[in-house]
Formats: sequence, structure tokens, C-alpha cells
Amino acid sequence: MVRRLAYILVLQISVIVANAQELLLSDARNPVKGYVITNDGDTIHGTIDYLSDDENRELCMFCKQGDSVFSVYRPNEIQGYRLMNNGVYYISKTFPVDGIDTPMFAEFLLQGGVSLYRYVVKSRELFFIENEDGEIGVLENFYLGNMPLKDAINMKRIYLRDASRMFFKSSNVLNQLWNDELDAKKMVELTRQYDEEFCQSYGDCIQFQYDEKKSALYKAHFRMEGGFMCGYYRGDEGEKDNNIPAFRIGLGGEFSSNRIAPAWGLQVMLSFGYVKVSGTYDASTMFHKDGEKWSDEGLIMNLAIGGIYRFRHRQRNSPYLRGGVSIPIGAVYGCYFGAGWEYAIGKKHHLQLGINGNLTRWDESSSFSTLSFDIAYVL
Repeated sequence: MVRRLAYILVLQISVIVANAQELLLSDARNPVKGYVITNDGDTIHGTIDYLSDDENRELCMFCKQGDSVFSVYRPNEIQGYRLMNNGVYYISKTFPVDGIDTPMFAEFLLQGGVSLYRYVVKSRELFFIENEDGEIGVLENFYLGNMPLKDAINMKRIYLRDASRMFFKSSNVLNQLWNDELDAKKMVELTRQYDEEFCQSYGDCIQFQYDEKKSALYKAHFRMEGGFMCGYYRGDEGEKDNNIPAFRIGLGGEFSSNRIAPAWGLQVMLSFGYVKVSGTYDASTMFHKDGEKWSDEGLIMNLAIGGIYRFRHRQRNSPYLRGGVSIPIGAVYGCYFGAGWEYAIGKKHHLQLGINGNLTRWDESSSFSTLSFDIAYVL
């Protein structure tokens, strides 16, 4: 039975790899409907490759509706670009970064008498505050950590100097700047408060900030799985059993980023299986004779950490490969590998059917290898 399962697994992997070349032809990592605004003010609809924050600030990958080739636009070559359904909005601006005027696609968060923009470079998050006179204030989202209190207060004054100047009319906003955590959501809230109190002549504010769930760089999903496994056990005293039927269940999560590596995911699973093994010794020792029967049973708890690769990540149904480190509690080391197909259920849920192999090394002379038919549900 183990050989049959191994043959099916190898065959399934071969079919997937044979089709991989066809499945990986598209260049776009994360295509999303959107439009660009030209320097002449024209709006052109099509598809935008919505990438990481670091990439979005430097370029816009755009494919005009009806075309099949993506064009690359850089800051000042277009006025800006935006995702459909009131999505994230990037606009061409030149703002000072560390004292140097830097052309960029800044994320437009709020338009009003005082407008707010966001710019992410590597691990830094900068906010640019622009008032009605065109003056610019820069605020960096800072973390003071365990800095001594006196030093922390001095650093905070430096970080908040520009923002305090831009919001000087409102003691309430200045107080929140000093005391609250200043992420994008909070900065939009404070800028809106200031505009509604002191910039009413410019009309209502227009908020462009995207839904946080839709624009999140990383996403987490709950995953539960179960299956039937059989395999081969070899003990440190000559015990052997080549037919170990058992059921297993597992709970865990999957973490992914459509904007960085949409085909890849990181899986972390904790699974449980009750195993019963029996057989005969193949050698005599001071404790047993050759051919003497033996049996053992118990609960196996297993922690698995690894990756999954989907070949058709933009389609509802996709073949996949997965593998990683698999360590039952008390073992020296282990690994797992597998292949299968994923089927979409509705808009957010997925069902996975696959075959997985697992090799566990308990010590230098005992090992446990299995193949299993598994079914998983990803929320």
C-alpha cells in the first residue's frame, strides 16, 4: 500500500511540474483593476500590478484595457494611479526625504485645506502634511523603545516639530500627536479633525485611505486538516511494522502576501494522530527472542512549519506543492512533502485535497515514515 501511495504522489508531482511552464507565463504578480491619470488629465482604465509599498512608491505597472503588455510609469510621468472601487490612490509628488527632494508616488490619504500623504521606504513610514499655502511638514512614525525618559522626550520633540507647526492652531490635535500612536489611521483622523475645525472654507475632506483588510501587505488564514495515513516503523531493537493505519487531524494557520509573493504561503500546523503498531522482532537480544511478537500504541503530536506553492494562484482551482520541517514531540528531526489540488469555495475559503509524505527520525536507529491522503479547509 505504501508503494502505491508513493507511486501516486510521484505521478501527481510529475503532472504538476510538466504543466508549470504554461502556468507561469504571466509577468504580473498581483493584477488588480484600476486606472492611471495622465499628465494631460486623461483617465485610462486597465490593470495595475499592485505590489509592495516599497515598489509602489517607485513605479506603476499598468496594462491598458484591451492590451496584454504592461507599461512601466515612474513619478512625474503620470499624475497618479488608483485601484478601482475607491482603492488605494498614489499621486506623483516631490517631497523632502532626509533633506533631499525626492520624486515619488506618495499614497494620497486625505485631501483638504491640510492634505496628508504617506510614503514607505524599507522599514520607515513617513507622513507628509501639506497646508493650503503649499508648505510641507514631515512626520516619521517613530519608536523610542527603552530609551531613557529625558532622551525620549527630546527625540519626540524633534520628530513632532514639523507636524506641530502644521497643526499649531489646535491644542487638541497637538495633545494627541504627543500622546497617541501615530499610524496611518490615526494621522487621517487628526488631519480630518484639524480640517473640519480650521479649514472649512475648502469644503469637505476627501479621504482616499484604502480598506486596511484589502490593502494589507500580509494576510493570515485559519487552516484545519485531517487524513488517513499508513507507513513503516522501525524501532531501535529490531521492531518493524510496514502497515500502520492511522487517522490524523491538524489545526494551524497560513500566512501569505499577494503583493510580494502571491504564489507562496507559509504554513504552521499542529497535528495529532493515534498510532498503533505491532509486529515481530527480527533479532534476538537479552530481552526478547527473534520472531517474538511486540506491539505499541500512543498519541503522536507533530509540529510542522513549511511552505506551499500554488501554480495557478490567480485562478479558483490550482495544483500545489508543499514541504518543510515536521517534528513530532520527542523526535530528533523530521520533514514532510506533498502535492495536491486546491478548490475555491466562495470568495474566501478553499478546500485542498492532497497526498503528503512524512519522515521522522526518533534517534539514530529508529524511524517512522508515512504517506497520507489529506483534506484541508482554509478559511
